[in-house]
Amino acid sequence: MKDQIASPPAIEWSDFQVGFLRFARGLGRKLLIADPLGAFVNQIFAADPASLSAGHAWLGLASFTLQIYFDFAGYSDMAIGLARMLGFRLKENFNSPYISQSLTEFWRRWHISLTTWIRDYLYIPLGGDRRGEARTYINLWICFLASGLWHGASWNFVLWGAYNGLFLTLDRLFLREALARCGKLIATGVTLFIVMIGWAIFRSDSPAHLAQFLSALFGMSHATMALEIPAEVPFTLILGAFISLLPATRLYRPLVRAYETQSWLRGATIAALVIIYVLAIARAVTVPFQPFIYFRF
Repeated sequence: MKDQIASPPAIEWSDFQVGFLRFARGLGRKLLIADPLGAFVNQIFAADPASLSAGHAWLGLASFTLQIYFDFAGYSDMAIGLARMLGFRLKENFNSPYISQSLTEFWRRWHISLTTWIRDYLYIPLGGDRRGEARTYINLWICFLASGLWHGASWNFVLWGAYNGLFLTLDRLFLREALARCGKLIATGVTLFIVMIGWAIFRSDSPAHLAQFLSALFGMSHATMALEIPAEVPFTLILGAFISLLPATRLYRPLVRAYETQSWLRGATIAALVIIYVLAIARAVTVPFQPFIYFRF
């Protein structure tokens, strides 16, 4: 933003309109998808993991997978939108990460501002991939251990960084090519599974909690707790999954082309975003606010 700050752009009505609609999208992502799922996630991860059934554990993990994306992507949308309303243009921070077909691709699509910063100011100065395969793998591990510690001085973040470093190394060794040969559907499914296990590590409070939660995920616990699933969770989960995975479907490109060429569809989209904004504000007034996840880090 250095050049834009040095020479502030003039505020134009078109920027204000585009920025407001982007802000409305982010507000909807946060308040209408992330927050309803977050309440259920807190309930799941506050429970004794040894008492969870596999179904509840997977439902909680799927909810967190969408919560962290819609919370942080919503936060980024709101920042981009507010800046655009004032004439400033910020770079994109997310690019449909859950349609990735490898973990390497996932990290090119997730939290782009952080990953590009780590690449430019840590990975490349360490030598990047210019000093042989062994040094490349070491550099990847250093970068993701640093990324884990950036989130907090906790063993779960260290494990999360090491876990991602491991799969990025496996990608370079063989995994990315193997997934490419399996087809898009399998590659996307396997990558999403790897990412979700990583989120289990990220969300767990301690290695002991993580071990018990993983046991619950794979049906090795003794389910004794009867948890009530709020009615809004299944609907929100389906909606969030649909929005997240839509760019990977054949329907997406025709929709984009129709949006670019059909004025009525653009008008309908604007109306929908205004309605989303009103609904999000209504929820913000009636339901206690949940802080953004990334405000903790």
